[in-house]
Amino acid sequence: MDIQISHETGRVAVTVVHIQGDIDSVTYRNFQDVLLDAIKGGARHFLLT
Repeated sequence: MDIQISHETGRVAVTVVHIQGDIDSVTYRNFQDVLLDAIKGGARHFLLT
């Protein structure tokens, strides 16, 4: 699984999470860690693609 993050700004700042591959019992921890890092960095609104 490959995860890339970008940011878009409109009325609110949105963190766009681009996921290639599957989120499953093997990869969910990596996905979770990436999102938790973004939240710790101030992200509040997410769009998953």
